[in-house]
Amino acid sequence: MIRMNGAAAALLAVAAVSTPASAAILQGTISGDFEASFLIDSDYVFSPEQIDEAGGFFWMNASAVYADPTWRNHGAVIQFYRADAGGGFGITNETSTAFVFNAIGDQIFGGTVSTPLFRPGTWQLAGYDDPAQRYTVTLRIPGQTGGVPEPATWGLMILGFGAVGGAMRRRQSVSTKVRFA
Repeated sequence: MIRMNGAAAALLAVAAVSTPASAAILQGTISGDFEASFLIDSDYVFSPEQIDEAGGFFWMNASAVYADPTWRNHGAVIQFYRADAGGGFGITNETSTAFVFNAIGDQIFGGTVSTPLFRPGTWQLAGYDDPAQRYTVTLRIPGQTGGVPEPATWGLMILGFGAVGGAMRRRQSVSTKVRFA
């Protein structure tokens, strides 16, 4: 019994150490009729002038990489819109107020305009000026892959099964004798 408790404690300790912490940086990608990627800080602290409750949007600075060479090496200002303001978001570069990208659709943040919550996910958006244009927007935590476990995860799982199997094999069997009268 002591060996089994020790094995279980060791497995819990390894699992606790190997669990990744949630990241504050999200990587966004846009594909479709416009190609770009950007990084946003999900813990971004907004100043009052970055929030427009009446207009249903807020804006934040972000780093961006555009597929179009005209916009390369420019920072970005991203405006996120509430669902009742059309949803979606728009991107301007840091030197202009003209939109480089502007799309409508689902609201891609939770919470309110003054306290938004960003979560990883994928959204389908349409062009603001031309609804026939289609975009797929994905927010994810950098370095995090989909549903395929890493080799280290498989190794820990196999080690855990081996530890449980070894503990069960070493248990002394209890024999019972049955007598009929």
